[in-house]
Amino acid sequence: PKVAAPHRSETAMTDATAAQVPDVNLEAAGEAAELVYTTRNGEAKVIRHGSSLDLISKSTNLLNDEFAETDPEKDFEKWNGLGARTYFLSVVEPSGVMGCTMRIQLDGDFSSAPSPWGYAPTDICTKRLVVDYVVTIEELQGKGYASFLLELVKRIAARYHANCYVLALEDSCVYWMSKGFELESGPIDRRLNLFPDTHLLKLPTNRPEDESVIPPPDEDGAEDEDEDGDGMEGGED
Repeated sequence: PKVAAPHRSETAMTDATAAQVPDVNLEAAGEAAELVYTTRNGEAKVIRHGSSLDLISKSTNLLNDEFAETDPEKDFEKWNGLGARTYFLSVVEPSGVMGCTMRIQLDGDFSSAPSPWGYAPTDICTKRLVVDYVVTIEELQGKGYASFLLELVKRIAARYHANCYVLALEDSCVYWMSKGFELESGPIDRRLNLFPDTHLLKLPTNRPEDESVIPPPDEDGAEDEDEDGDGMEGGED
C-alpha cells in the first residue's frame, strides 16, 4: 500500500482548520460518540470518537490500507501492558466514507470528567495522551483533516490536564515539529517509546512527569529489539 507523504504542510487556512475547535468529552471504553462541526464554507462534518468495536474496525482497516506493517493486535498488547487505552478520532464524510483517522493512547486515569479549571491541580503530571497513528485518504489530503483532529487532541489533553506526545518515524518528525512539538529526550521516553524505529515528541507546555511510572534504565544500555519495528507514520493533512 502507498504510504502518504508525511511532510505535507498547509500554507493557507483550510476549511477544516478554520472551524472552531469544539470540546470533546472522552467516551468510556467500548463506547463511541459523534460531534458535528461546520467549516467556514458552511459544510457540516462529523467526528466519530471512542473505542466501540465498529469504530475500531473501520479505523484499523483504514490504517492497514496505508501502513503495511501495522499490527493493531500487537500494538494493543504493548499499550495494554502499560495500562493504556486505545482511542480513535475520525472524520466521516457526508457519503459515510471515513476520510481521516487518528489513533491515540490514553495512559493514566482518564475516567474522571475533564477539569473545569484552566490550570492543572498539581505540578506533576499523571496522565499522558500519545498520538501514534494518523492517516488521511489520498483524495482528501490537503483539506486539513489531520490538523483539525490534532487540535481536538491538544484540546482534550489540556482539558484533562494530560501531557501530549507523538510517536513519529524519522521522516515525519519535521511535520510534527511544524505543529508545535519538539523532541523528548527525558526518561519518559523509556515508558512511551515502545518501538525501535520511532522518536517521542512532546509539547513544550508539558508538565514534569510522575517518576514512579518511569521504568529504570536498561542496565546494558540496549534498545528494545522489536524486529517488527511497527511504529507511527502519517502526518498528512
